[in-house]
Amino acid sequence: MLGAILGDFCGAQYESRRSRYDGSRPLLNDGCRFTDDSILTFATAETLLGGDRSAESFARGYMEWGRAYPGRGYGRGFRLWLQNGELVENNSFGNGSAMRVAPVGWAARTLDEALELACASALYTHGHPEGVKGAQIIAAAVFMLRRGASGDELKNYLETTFGCDLSTPLAQIMAQGYAFSATCQGSVPQAVRCFLESSSYEDAIVKALMLNGDTDTQADMAGSLAQVRSGVPEAMRAAALAAMDERMKAVLLAFEERFLNGVRL
Repeated sequence: MLGAILGDFCGAQYESRRSRYDGSRPLLNDGCRFTDDSILTFATAETLLGGDRSAESFARGYMEWGRAYPGRGYGRGFRLWLQNGELVENNSFGNGSAMRVAPVGWAARTLDEALELACASALYTHGHPEGVKGAQIIAAAVFMLRRGASGDELKNYLETTFGCDLSTPLAQIMAQGYAFSATCQGSVPQAVRCFLESSSYEDAIVKALMLNGDTDTQADMAGSLAQVRSGVPEAMRAAALAAMDERMKAVLLAFEERFLNGVRL
């Protein structure tokens, strides 16, 4: 969970594309901040800590956290959904469904449960098949890595199950002129590829930022996977905790205590 939040925290300043990331600036700097990616990840975690894991419960959580933390860069469709104030289904395939789903991969007891919970988390705000698929890809990846899957095993499963292409190297993706995409189909596979080519948590974040696409969300997704394999550096954890308010910290620590057995990863 924290791996996703930190990816957002480090990548938010580059999302506007006015300031492209070239690898020379430290990941932790004065421009770091939490956006909608983090806010809604906290909402997912809080829902999983509760007893009701229905699609309606996830939706109520996103509605409540979104309204409690306005102006965090929510997409237009999600903002309209918040303003409407009713639990109506939004047929979006934006990557918002994937950026907030990492806690599902930690809380699920089986792969099938991870897929079912990911679908429930996406249903009201990202009910398009691609929106659901994006959430399931990240949730399944976190779960499989927790259970010891190798990079090749993960790649083969995701390509076979979801039909996504994870074979193109990042260098080739960048050379072909990768363009900003806030869709699941245009950003989730690329974020997974960032993880697959990474050697550490920080390296996964750097690679996601170097794509210069939807930087905060791609770093969030890549970071959610890298945390499982590599853990989160203590200095980065401390910086994130220092920037959180008490509600955020309470949810994170409760989630880690319950689903990570109190271990800092």
